Amino acid sequence: MNPLQTIPILTPTKLSARLKSLRKRHGLTQAALGERIGVKQARMADIENNPGTVSVEQMLKILHVLDARIVLEDRQH
Repeated sequence: MNPLQTIPILTPTKLSARLKSLRKRHGLTQAALGERIGVKQARMADIENNPGTVSVEQMLKILHVLDARIVLEDRQH
């Protein structure tokens, strides 16, 4: 079992790279991932290239398929 890996995502560019990396690590094409969340390959490409265009609902579906999650951290200690 792999230890939990937390990767800070501070920009859309970082999120884009991380989504692509996770998808590839799971051996999925954009078309295959899109099919699992109910969108076409072209929409999956749009989401990966500009993650600011995705709804929270779609992002949560993507993360579920990729076995990833969002962790909100309050940095105002």
